[in-house]
Amino acid sequence: MRLVGLTSFSPPGLAHDEVANWLIDRSILAGKHGLYFTEAYGHEAGFHYWQTLFIALLGDNALALRLPAAYIGLLVVAVSYALGRRLFGRHVALLSMALTAVLFFPVFYSRLGLRAISLALLAGLMAYFWWRGWQRQELRAYAIAGILGGLASYTYMASRALPFFWLFFYLYLLVRHRTAVRQQWRSLLLTPLLYALVSLPLVLTLQTITETRISEVDAPLRAFLAGDIWPMLDNLWAIVQMWGWHGDTLWRQNVAGLPVFEPLLALLFYLGLLNALWLGWRDERYAFLVIWLGASILPSVLTVDAPSSIRIILILPILGLFSTIVIHRSGWLPTVYPQLSTDLWKKSWITLLTFIILLFHGGRTAVYLGQVWPQNDEVRFVWQADFADMAAYLAQNPTAHAQATIMGWSPDTMDAPTMHLELFPQPEAFQLRHVGQVGVVNTAVVPPPPSLFLRPSQLPLNFWLEEQLKEQATAVLDPATHGAGNFVVYHFDTAVSLQPHHQHPPDTIFGDELRLLGHDVHLPPPLEAFEIITYWEVLTTPTDARRFFMHMRDRNGKLLGQDDALAAQATDWQVGDVVMQVHTLPNENIPFTVQLGVYTPVAPYPRLSTAVGGDYVELDLAVGSQGEE
Repeated sequence: MRLVGLTSFSPPGLAHDEVANWLIDRSILAGKHGLYFTEAYGHEAGFHYWQTLFIALLGDNALALRLPAAYIGLLVVAVSYALGRRLFGRHVALLSMALTAVLFFPVFYSRLGLRAISLALLAGLMAYFWWRGWQRQELRAYAIAGILGGLASYTYMASRALPFFWLFFYLYLLVRHRTAVRQQWRSLLLTPLLYALVSLPLVLTLQTITETRISEVDAPLRAFLAGDIWPMLDNLWAIVQMWGWHGDTLWRQNVAGLPVFEPLLALLFYLGLLNALWLGWRDERYAFLVIWLGASILPSVLTVDAPSSIRIILILPILGLFSTIVIHRSGWLPTVYPQLSTDLWKKSWITLLTFIILLFHGGRTAVYLGQVWPQNDEVRFVWQADFADMAAYLAQNPTAHAQATIMGWSPDTMDAPTMHLELFPQPEAFQLRHVGQVGVVNTAVVPPPPSLFLRPSQLPLNFWLEEQLKEQATAVLDPATHGAGNFVVYHFDTAVSLQPHHQHPPDTIFGDELRLLGHDVHLPPPLEAFEIITYWEVLTTPTDARRFFMHMRDRNGKLLGQDDALAAQATDWQVGDVVMQVHTLPNENIPFTVQLGVYTPVAPYPRLSTAVGGDYVELDLAVGSQGEE
């Protein structure tokens, strides 16, 4: 359940968070090291070094990103057994392990190339060794627990709940088990001491930076500190419901609204929680479960979007114990035949109930993870399924499709590394251009033939640009035609032959990089704004980012309108590319001039000079009687 289809159908592509992880991993391989990386809103370094090992061994691909989490997820299953056996014996541990193996929650986070799952592993190991030390009075086990707890700090932000767990659990031991504490007090102090020492370098590092992600999600905590407890209480109630009624509502973290357990297992969970609360005052094992659960939910109680399953991931090592303790105890249920009230009855009852629960939850996880979740539109958007489909289309014939333009949502940041990963093992075989933005895209780039322009169907292209592409393309294939994914393909087997209404002299060149070929002007209803398409030929690859500026000025030089635009990564361009850019200017009823130029969008914003020494040219915006030439 953690490995099948790991890089193909679920998840359906690569999320930005996974790609950001890869960029950090590549920086580690390039020699950048640290305890905390500020990229991607800030990441603790531990999981990245583990993931980097797989990148070095398997290459730059989705498998190398996700296999580390899958292996950790398998180890979490093993740790849930080891910890459960240490606390409640082999039978309870086997049931708990089986649930951890098939429940959607732990399986889901084992399939993502993200760091959160590593917290569950190290925290679970820490708990196991602490209990080994407590039960055997073994100094070495306490030491290992402290070291593992410190290492857990380097996994995921929710690890900061662990100190609160140990604080309250040790206070409980001091109150209820003073004799045992008095006997082992030196050993007991070893765990928090080593925990603090191992965590200290990260703590000191965090003092020198600003964690932007925390400031974006801590509104309930800030409200609480200001005297308003209701946001936290609302979060707490939402978390109470997540186990059996209504779960995490974010598709990126769950099948939206899906509770952790189905009704029967949810009932057993709540009964198990009540049982632990009742027995916890006398039995430190049950107190451990209750306090661990409280520490696990704390990050979600204090932040927005509760219940957030990823922030509650600390619960995984003990997730199955609440229910399985009740299942195990149910083996003593009475029967109308007293002669059957034997160990055989107990084992048969437990086996039957366990089989039903595991069969149901295994099938439930398979259906939701294999069918429902990856087909959701929001999931396909977040995991960039269109990029996976477009990469597969390119890979079908890499020689003919070596040059292509990929339209996406983040051409200057995440689109290029996403396609690099998706095109493994031969990303270098393709010369890709990237265009796009959130909303209607006003830029198009057509490489020399033979080439392709690929556009996700859900990402709209400006009407006039789409008309130009259709007119110039040798063939246009929609999803129903090519059957390879939800994207449109424009094939260019011959060179683009533009016939703009306003043509410019061949020497209209900016910075020896771009030749202005011409422009068209449209004044569509309701006639409030001009839409101007400018056409450019790439003469040399730009060495830096570029933007086009278009200024509308009156006769006194006053700025009447402005549109600076270029939704493309200019450093991708190659000689012979044709760039089309749409600008929008207001339709003014006074005399004006329009200036067009190119600049670098980094201070001090230098402009490219023209062949005659200026830094812009003036455009004619004459239009025909039908609103266009």
